[in-house]
Amino acid sequence: MKFLRMAKAVNELDYYIYKMRNTLKKKDINIKLTSIEIEKIESSIAVATNLADESNHQVEIDVLEDHLKRLESSMEYIIAKTVQFFLIKILSIVLLFRKQYLIVK
Repeated sequence: MKFLRMAKAVNELDYYIYKMRNTLKKKDINIKLTSIEIEKIESSIAVATNLADESNHQVEIDVLEDHLKRLESSMEYIIAKTVQFFLIKILSIVLLFRKQYLIVK
């Protein structure tokens, strides 16, 4: 049972590492984050990578799972910030069209 739990934690950690690296490479996502936010996320990815690489040695399962939760939280933050950015853009476009419609009318 311990082996399966460890394998699941390592697989999920690898998945989030891959997902977050690819997300940070996207320009439309990257411009919405501050340099400090990017540094924190990159640092978190580096720690996760080291943990995943050392998982066959003496890394505790709880440590892997805790870091996985941190990565998930970081990913949720990126998603929320991106959604917020696009909602603000959409709202500003709607308001602009509404203003133009009122002027023309």
